[in-house]
Amino acid sequence: MAWRAGDRRISRTATLGACVALVIAAAVLGAMTRERNRDYWSNETILADTVRKSPENAGARIFYGVELLGQARFSEAEAQFRAALSLPPPQGAGIGPTAGAHMYLGSALCAQNKLDEGIAHLEQALALNPRLSEAHGFLAEARISQGRLAEAAASFERAIAGLPDVPPLLHRAAWFLATAPDGQVRNGARAVELAERAVRLTGGRDWMMLDGLAVAYAEQGRFAEATNAIQRALALVQGGPNVRAIAELQQHLSLFQEGRPLRLR
Repeated sequence: MAWRAGDRRISRTATLGACVALVIAAAVLGAMTRERNRDYWSNETILADTVRKSPENAGARIFYGVELLGQARFSEAEAQFRAALSLPPPQGAGIGPTAGAHMYLGSALCAQNKLDEGIAHLEQALALNPRLSEAHGFLAEARISQGRLAEAAASFERAIAGLPDVPPLLHRAAWFLATAPDGQVRNGARAVELAERAVRLTGGRDWMMLDGLAVAYAEQGRFAEATNAIQRALALVQGGPNVRAIAELQQHLSLFQEGRPLRLR
């Protein structure tokens, strides 16, 4: 996925391929579910051992798959979720085991660019549990990959309605709304609202949230504020090991000093 302002193409720091946004979403939303299911979750080694010893344990397979998903090991995660769906569901495991397995299988498939099958599983998850906000977040990313931008915006809003205090989700939605190529979908005011909330929730200590805020400000033509936000982000990473982040922020700083916003291609 590429980003541009004018004729300049800009790669996001986390870009790994055509479905990079799904990689980010998998890690973020997987982490959220691990938090929600703290009593059921353990680390990869313990989960892998549990699955080896009790392959009929659907709950262990789901949570092992979530761990693999967060590590971007998508094909391995897919196998765990498929196996879990073939087994009797565990009782009382957090978000609803069958809905959760469909949701995570859908995200794993979408991250491998198997969008049609992945979306079908995400929609099945929501049919089973309409309050499964994470699934709306995954659907938003999948719709972006399909170029269905209005639907992506609606899915982001549904995800945020259920998860209003998750900074990475707020950041992703804000970035999308600030950079969408379709002017009917782009919404700078909403992007600023979401990005400002993400920065508040992280205490201004996360460079990526500040970068998203800068992008949102730039969309509204507030380039002085965008420049300030980028400079704050740079102060957090300057001299550190994240060379790609520094380079990207410097690119953004140059763009905003020139009075140019970013656009999603």
